[in-house]
Amino acid sequence: MNVELRPVKALPTLMAWRIEVLRCVFKQEPSKRLLVANRRYYRRHIARRALARVLLLSAVVLALTMLFLATTQMQPLLESLATTRVSNTVNRIVSEAVDEAIETGNITYSD
Repeated sequence: MNVELRPVKALPTLMAWRIEVLRCVFKQEPSKRLLVANRRYYRRHIARRALARVLLLSAVVLALTMLFLATTQMQPLLESLATTRVSNTVNRIVSEAVDEAIETGNITYSD
């Protein structure tokens, strides 16, 4: 026996399957009241699932938008930090070279 799982998006299809299950399992016709209650339940359930998908999609879009905006706002700051780091590195290299030259006697303070 193969069982195939398929998503159900159409309420009439879902209700037809539900009636078939009730007939096969309980060996009797489902009452009108039960069918109305089932239809109401499934309609609400399908609507909630659609709402959940819309909310999830909205949350993902919002998160990506916030990430994009944060990245664009941080770009000038990151450029400034990179410039400062390069400047500090160059100053350190020059200071070390001058200190080394003074220690070896190549340069004196009077020069």
